Amino acid sequence: MSDDDIPAQKTNQVSRSCDSVLALEDFLPYRLNLVSETVSHSFARLYGEQFGMTRPDWRVIAIIGQCGRVTAKTIGERSTMHKTKVSRAVSTLEKRGFVVRTPNRED
Repeated sequence: MSDDDIPAQKTNQVSRSCDSVLALEDFLPYRLNLVSETVSHSFARLYGEQFGMTRPDWRVIAIIGQCGRVTAKTIGERSTMHKTKVSRAVSTLEKRGFVVRTPNRED
């Protein structure tokens, strides 16, 4: 069903009810997320062009730079990335020689 199939009166009612419930543009968490994503994408272009890194790659490098030797689990917690995304980023960085992976003796 397209907007053309919905009578104008019905469309206006839906729009008004959505606007009165929550205007996302005025919702602080939404606005903060937009700013965060905009800044993140801007930086991603820079380190993507200069170093060939993705955002997950960069997050892993930044956390290792701050923490030193660290587990993948800790990287996931600090970056809020899912463990599969962390694993892929670490694997890519290891293949490129940016990080060295060692077994965790506590595992």
